[in-house]
Amino acid sequence: MYEISQYRPNFDYLLDYGFHQEKSNYVLRKSLIDDLCVVFTLTLTGLQIDVYDSFQEKYLPFYVQEEIGSYVSDLRKKISLLRDDIIQNCFEPIDIRNQILLYVKEKYGIIPEYLWEEHSSYAVLKTEKKQKWFGLIINISRETLGLQGAEKVEAMNVKNDPNRIQSLIDHQHFFPAYHMNKKHWITVLLDSNLDIDLLKQLIGESYQLIEK
Repeated sequence: MYEISQYRPNFDYLLDYGFHQEKSNYVLRKSLIDDLCVVFTLTLTGLQIDVYDSFQEKYLPFYVQEEIGSYVSDLRKKISLLRDDIIQNCFEPIDIRNQILLYVKEKYGIIPEYLWEEHSSYAVLKTEKKQKWFGLIINISRETLGLQGAEKVEAMNVKNDPNRIQSLIDHQHFFPAYHMNKKHWITVLLDSNLDIDLLKQLIGESYQLIEK
C-alpha cells in the first residue's frame, strides 16, 4: 500500500486518466512487458499496487523485498514512474501545516519561530503573554511514530490534560508525544484524514493551559 496521506484525490482527474469506479474504490489497469499487468487501486487507506501475470495470478517476484534481479528491478522502476505520474496528474497536495499556521495567526496573532538550523522546518508556537510553547510542528519519519514506511510526515505536538491525552491516543492519528513529556503532551499526525476542527480545539486547549 502506497501512503498518500499528504495528497487529496481529484476524482474527475482520476476518471480522465483512465480509472474507473468499482464500489468505493477507483481502479486502473495497465499492461506491462511480457503479458504482465499492473493494477492501481485507490482505497480509503491508500494507493494499492498489484502486478499480475497472464494467468491473472499475482506476480510474486514483484512483492519480494530484497533485490532479485535486473528484470524485476526494471519492472519496479517502470511501475514507480507510473505511480508518480498518477500522483502528479490526479492528486492535489494537502497543506495542513499552512492551514494551522494561518489559523494560529488569525486566532491568536502568533507567528511561528524557527529555532534550529538542523531542523529548519520545525515551527515553534509560543503564547502571547508568557511566551511559552503551546505547539510545535515537526517533520519526522512514519517509523518514528510506529507506522509503516520511512517517508517523512508532518505532525504537531500540543499540550493537554493527561486523561484527555490517554483518551485520544489511537496510534493512527494521535500518538504519545515525540520528544516531549508524554504525560502532558500529545503528537497529532497532520494527514488528510485529520479532523481539522478537533485539532483547532486541541490547539485552543493547549494555549489556555499554558497561558493560565
